[in-house]
Amino acid sequence: MRLSRFAILGVVAASLCVFLGNVLAKDELLTPQQEEQFKKISFQFESKVLKGEDTATGPQIELAARYYVLRVAFEKAQTDPSMMARIVKDYDSMLAYATGPATSKPMRDATITKFAPELVKAFKQVFDLDFNDNRMAVVNAAVMLPHFAKLKHEDIGDFLANIVADEKKHDAVRVHAAKALQEFFPVKAFTKFDNKLALERKPRDKKRVDALLTLIDRPMPKITDPYEIDALRYVRGAAVATLALAQTPAISALDKKAKVEGPVALGLIKVLSKKIEPEPSLKERIAAAAGVCRFTKYVDEYDPKIGIYLVGETLIDVVNEYKRDYNNIAAKAKDKRPTTLYWKETSKMLETALTDLVNNTKGTPNAAGVQSLDTAARPVLKNIYDFNPIDREQQLRDAVQKLRPNTKTVFRSGTETLVEFDWTPAAPAEEKQVDSK
Repeated sequence: MRLSRFAILGVVAASLCVFLGNVLAKDELLTPQQEEQFKKISFQFESKVLKGEDTATGPQIELAARYYVLRVAFEKAQTDPSMMARIVKDYDSMLAYATGPATSKPMRDATITKFAPELVKAFKQVFDLDFNDNRMAVVNAAVMLPHFAKLKHEDIGDFLANIVADEKKHDAVRVHAAKALQEFFPVKAFTKFDNKLALERKPRDKKRVDALLTLIDRPMPKITDPYEIDALRYVRGAAVATLALAQTPAISALDKKAKVEGPVALGLIKVLSKKIEPEPSLKERIAAAAGVCRFTKYVDEYDPKIGIYLVGETLIDVVNEYKRDYNNIAAKAKDKRPTTLYWKETSKMLETALTDLVNNTKGTPNAAGVQSLDTAARPVLKNIYDFNPIDREQQLRDAVQKLRPNTKTVFRSGTETLVEFDWTPAAPAEEKQVDSK
């Protein structure tokens, strides 16, 4: 979908759009009578029902859901920032009660079990509106999604996955749905030994992973405007950051005849190897590298060599970017510009990721190479954190070069390849699923 100029504002600077409105909504989904009806019970609903001190009827719960969500479509709210601010504040206050301490958790949980699906219905009504005619309503509802996900109800996770995977939904909505899905990660690596109850969760986890993979690897639209291209990266970056929390390289690869399901590792490797368009930013690759390092729930079929090597390549690119930025970092205060990355935060994030990688590869054939990478990288990352010139850079480059794999296999079953990917920079992107015979 081609992103309009509004998408650049609505996506890259969504936080600035929350309370701004200059487009009238043609549809209002909540009547004034319904609004007044709920106001009469709002105090009791928030301070009693959502804290587990009282119960509410089904109609009251449905009315509450409509009140807290559908008011974003009020025509007046589209041109009155203070009114939209009050609507969002009321919504945030409600969720604070719903996720805060409960007098009776079982009573509150029973309410949430009924309330969450009604909220989903209300959000669907907003997102089904024509975006061009109701953009302020839709964008403000989208910004509400990450907080909504804190209820952690499975219907919410399913709803968010549907939005992320829906190419007809505007990117200003999909980006917030991708961020909100973080509340439903990590996911589980399923095996043939899981019982029936555990396997009932599998389709949901797979659906969420597949939705993110679809957004990460979608075809590049025919655009040349650099601002629109950056907006695409911003949206995709939200999906990468969420997928990086999976902690498993795949949902499952149950037997020799089964295709790999929910191939998280493949998606992150595509980002790390720059085999998606537009070419991923360094920030996206850093997030993907951290995701590869977090793989703790290994499915036996995953071969980590490519991912580990590309983590090293990303570290080298981080060093190169820091060196380009160093003259600015070392400049006098009056001459400084914003740095290209938050270097202290980035260096600490990568240190933590390497610690995870060392721990997660202990006792495996890759342990020695990973330990060498960690040993070589830490002094360099300390230089970055301290805003000092880089030293011992060559040791890092040598350690990474030794990890370079001579394989395209990402998943295998015994000697048979299940998934291979041409990750090498000089070759065109290539993905292949292979069924064992």
